[in-house]
Amino acid sequence: MGRFRLPDTLPEIQLSPERQAALIAEVDAVVQHTLELRGAFAAGGRQLDKEARKLVKTKDDVRAYRSRRALHGVASHHERSDMLSSSSSSDSTSHRSTMDKITSIASSTSSGDSDTS
Repeated sequence: MGRFRLPDTLPEIQLSPERQAALIAEVDAVVQHTLELRGAFAAGGRQLDKEARKLVKTKDDVRAYRSRRALHGVASHHERSDMLSSSSSSDSTSHRSTMDKITSIASSTSSGDSDTS
């Protein structure tokens, strides 16, 4: 990975080895979950549920969608039934909590409240 080319744009973040390992584990879990979702999408015939997703941006042949639940804070009928029938319905809560942790760490380190190694 190359170095960031704009010096002094972002402050250097100092994390304890334990915190760094915890963040790496969280990111690995999110990536693994994303790959599992991609596999399920491919196995399902690559059909997007347009009731559950909203197109937010298109460039060339690439389209970006967002969960309608994320837009409105409520689950669609299809998502509610999926959550009720799924044994792993806490996954979305777990990943939301991961993003909250990352945001919290980023804001605390930018305000000068960072761990030192």
